[in-house]
Amino acid sequence: MTRSYKAIAAVVLAAAHLVPVSEARAADMDDAIYWHVQAEQLEYRAGDGDDVVAWDANAWIGNDDHRLAFKSEGENPVGKRLEKAELQFLYRRPVSTFFDVNAGI
Repeated sequence: MTRSYKAIAAVVLAAAHLVPVSEARAADMDDAIYWHVQAEQLEYRAGDGDDVVAWDANAWIGNDDHRLAFKSEGENPVGKRLEKAELQFLYRRPVSTFFDVNAGI
């Protein structure tokens, strides 16, 4: 497994491990913590040339007022350096009923 795959797996597993602790604390404050993980694309392309792994996924954890989000998209030839990827870590906060502000790296 390359470093990029390990980093993605670590972020997803860390978010999943935070949920039980946060839910116990949120029950006391009557403000539940929710999480969501979605993979639009997760594929292995085998061909005559290089085999390629491609993904398009996002995840978030938080409540209605505060959310931490992670977005990732890219592709990588198997056994070679990461060729193309986009990673975003965002903080979301609502500013009105239908609009949120996103800030991140």
